Amino acid sequence: MTQKELAARIGVTTKHINRIVAGKESISPETAFKLEKVFSNISASFWNTLQANYDSEYMQVIESETVSEEEKAVFNNNTYTFLVNENYLERMHDINSKVIQMRSFLGVSNLCNIDNMLNANARFRKSSRVSMNNFALAAWMKVCELKTDEVVVDNQLDINGLLNELEVIKKLNSLSDMNEISIGLKNIFARHGIAFAVVKSITGAPVQGFIRKINNKTRLCITIRGKWLDIFWFTLFHEIGHLKDIENELYLEFDERTNNASEMSADIFACDNLIDRTKYKNFVKDKENINKNSIVNFCEEQHIKPGILVGRMQHDGIIKYNEYNELREKVLCWEISYDYIE
Repeated sequence: MTQKELAARIGVTTKHINRIVAGKESISPETAFKLEKVFSNISASFWNTLQANYDSEYMQVIESETVSEEEKAVFNNNTYTFLVNENYLERMHDINSKVIQMRSFLGVSNLCNIDNMLNANARFRKSSRVSMNNFALAAWMKVCELKTDEVVVDNQLDINGLLNELEVIKKLNSLSDMNEISIGLKNIFARHGIAFAVVKSITGAPVQGFIRKINNKTRLCITIRGKWLDIFWFTLFHEIGHLKDIENELYLEFDERTNNASEMSADIFACDNLIDRTKYKNFVKDKENINKNSIVNFCEEQHIKPGILVGRMQHDGIIKYNEYNELREKVLCWEISYDYIE
């Protein structure tokens, strides 16, 4: 069939058909519908699908041309390198390709949208006391989402059931291997409908905790920023305290302490569930009797590592921040294996 005859059959100009054949004109849904009438054995959906595939591939080809200088300014190479080293991204060498990768990873059409994306969450608050890079923060949150995607939870969210296992959680502090601690916590939380993961920190995102419900799964992530193990345990119980009040919104715990009611309530929850309040007050009221042996003996009674008590007393101003640090343990986030073994 000639182009002239086809044009006559569907009621367009020969020039229009010529432009379609030459690849200079798209096949519109209307044209596809008309072509179906001419070629009865070829449906309109066939032409529409061809056009859609072409449009998609064409946009991928020209996407690098859409990268602006503003996006390049938002891009953070340290964060990108972290994601490559952790095998979330394949290493690219030109900035445009890196930006395009990060668009897909973060789920934005433009990296300049990151600030608005974060602010769209009602519970998100950017810290005013610590230096924050929203690009790094968004990447860390995405890693949290991916790590908890891997965790299979047994039931719907059951906060009361979790609270009944606080002593079981607390007993895990006696372990020295962070892998064992992570596995134990992951399994306990999963029994109560919570996907738990220990996630490496990213420079520029000074976050300690992450709570969010995504795809009907409640996720809780804790990071260890090269700090003391007792801070990990306090942060963990602090986040459990927040779980009671979190519904569907995003919650982030930054490397700071604020005096709002929610934070103070979570602090009290963590303190009281790690160390008996009355016994702690009785122990610290006589500072002259506080020594290495008395600390160790008290912690044996409380079934906690001595570092947890030392960290608490340092925070409360009972002792100086350089006292009894030999009783505290440090853990580096890269010591943790992220391949959980049941």
